[in-house]
Amino acid sequence: MIKKSKVFKAIMLLLAVIFIVPMIPSAVKTEASTIEEIEARQEELANQTAVLEEEMAALREDESAALEYQQLLEEKILLTQEKIDTARENIKTLNASIKVLEEKLDISEAQYADTMELLKERIRALYMMGDVGTIEILLNASSLYDFSMKTEMIKSVTEHDKELCDEITAYMEATEADRAALKAQKSEVARLKKQYEADQVELEALMAENNALIEELKGKIGDKQGEINKLAEEDAELQAELDRLLEEKRRQEEEERKRQEEEAKKNETVYIPPTDGTGGNADFGWPLPGYGSSWVTCKFGGGHYGYDIAAPYGTPIVAAESGEVLSASYHWSWGNNVFIYHNGTYSTRYAHMSSMAVSPGEWVSKGQVIGYVGNTGYSFGNHLHFEVYKNGTRVDPEPYLW
Repeated sequence: MIKKSKVFKAIMLLLAVIFIVPMIPSAVKTEASTIEEIEARQEELANQTAVLEEEMAALREDESAALEYQQLLEEKILLTQEKIDTARENIKTLNASIKVLEEKLDISEAQYADTMELLKERIRALYMMGDVGTIEILLNASSLYDFSMKTEMIKSVTEHDKELCDEITAYMEATEADRAALKAQKSEVARLKKQYEADQVELEALMAENNALIEELKGKIGDKQGEINKLAEEDAELQAELDRLLEEKRRQEEEERKRQEEEAKKNETVYIPPTDGTGGNADFGWPLPGYGSSWVTCKFGGGHYGYDIAAPYGTPIVAAESGEVLSASYHWSWGNNVFIYHNGTYSTRYAHMSSMAVSPGEWVSKGQVIGYVGNTGYSFGNHLHFEVYKNGTRVDPEPYLW
């Protein structure tokens, strides 16, 4: 019988995923009106995505095991088919050998019958001649030589016929034994062929069952991916709303700056910007002291929206410019990250921190420690991901750092 342990294992794993892992509800869009509400919802989406990805990983393991088992079944089916073909050829060969032996046996039986008939005729002739014992042959012989010749002739005839009969009988017995052996061998080959055919039927049934399992797993994986895509879509919408809020804040700040400028002109006073005195410009410093340009592992461009600067775990990260901390929280992609609003034009983000050293609403000075290098969020190794926003849009940090 064919072992079913692998397919049973795959089925049990599938049932575990279906009944044990809690179902994650489809993404429900939440009205978020503030930066804090948006980031809270993004964190919730990140947690849901993490659970879905774990479920997908389990499903992919099941799919991999099922595909491996499918390959094993295909190999066994091919091997069984080869055995069936070989058994058929062996049966064909044995049938031909049996036929040859039966033809030879038929010839031997005919020869035996002819010899026996000839012997019967000779005995019958001797009988018609009367009792042909040695005395009669001697009395009827014309001479001693004649007696000797007649006796020798009778002896030669009877011995020759007897030898011929014995030879034919021995051949018939030998060929009969060979034929019986061939028939026994044919019976065994036929039995094996029948067993192989039964194995093939069972293997094909297992193959169909395993194919159904694979299709079911693919469907489950597709469903999970669909849920993840929905969460990603909502996260993208939230990010767009976050960018809109930042732009709105920048616009309000710009309007406030103009208002104060106008007030200053009316009062014939010198206008002083409400932020760091840059008047909308920025003089950024290096955010990771001690780890300069040679530690940059990935620059801006090709779908990457910032600088990746490698550094050991726990290395202090400083504010590139003075400003207000708009957010300091965890994000599924950025991990622990700090977002600083510098003025009506520029903002910066510091991502993948192991921990944060500032809080939302806090004012930080240029060079002040705001967190520490880590590997949180969607990250592959300890590093700082540094982004520069100009008018709410991420731009290449390089012109502002060198």
